[in-house]
Amino acid sequence: MLPRLTMMQLLLLLLLGSACGGTIYIDGGDGSVDAESPFDAGDADAGSPDSGSDADLPDSGSDAGLPDSDSDADSPDSGSDAGLPDAESDAGLTDSGGDAGVGDPLEFNIIFRQSVQACSSCGIWFDWQDVDSQKARLVVEYQHEGQTHTAEYQHGLDGMDNAHSIFFSPSSTGHKHAMLVKQAPLHNGLFRADISDIPTDASIVSATLHLHIHTDEGLAYSDLSSVLDVHACDKAWDWDQLTWSNYDSGMAWDQSGGDFGQLIRQIRAKEDMRDRGFSKASPNAYFDFTAHVQELQAER
Repeated sequence: MLPRLTMMQLLLLLLLGSACGGTIYIDGGDGSVDAESPFDAGDADAGSPDSGSDADLPDSGSDAGLPDSDSDADSPDSGSDAGLPDAESDAGLTDSGGDAGVGDPLEFNIIFRQSVQACSSCGIWFDWQDVDSQKARLVVEYQHEGQTHTAEYQHGLDGMDNAHSIFFSPSSTGHKHAMLVKQAPLHNGLFRADISDIPTDASIVSATLHLHIHTDEGLAYSDLSSVLDVHACDKAWDWDQLTWSNYDSGMAWDQSGGDFGQLIRQIRAKEDMRDRGFSKASPNAYFDFTAHVQELQAER
């Protein structure tokens, strides 16, 4: 309730109420007036926005806090490359063209037998004699993309298990890291290396097989005529399963003692060993197999 007003004050109050959008009620009993808030009954939640208010809550077109249908935030759209490769992506996968054939199979696999024996007990014996560096070793030099590379294959070299040598006879299952080759009593030798890491488009410059002559019995001082024939071996033998009859568990040689493919070369006691300074006293021998590896690479 307000106090009684003069006519002038009442007129001023009416004008003021009209200007503010309010309504003035005159109490007919005592002439007093009541002033009411400009918010009507439909807006009775004064202090809270009405249905048309934008305060605190975004409208349907708002980007505040939530992405609209065109937003790229966090979740990629159907054309996005974020986090997932598209159909042309190479991430983690190589295409069918690959890298110049690296990994295509390439096996250096040879078998030794004695074709000429100088005396009844004369054989040629290569052996590591329990020294890792004296194990049979194949060294291949090749050119690829304008660069010259050297690859070495020796059992245990840099932790690798990609080269094996062994000899065997009708009465023995095999002696690893050694090759005793004799016509009588009969012993044959094998050497095998996986050289698949050489690119298929590489050019082979040289291939050399390093063999250590046994320093006690490797080559008789009187032997000037023994000959070893070295053939390609046609079977992928396993040195843990190898026997005179089998090249792998349950897998028989075509002929006992090993399968002999094409003749690659001969190793002669005089011309290829003694005349080149190799003997029991100078046991680090090496032999050329360049033409054979070049042929393997050409057929790859």
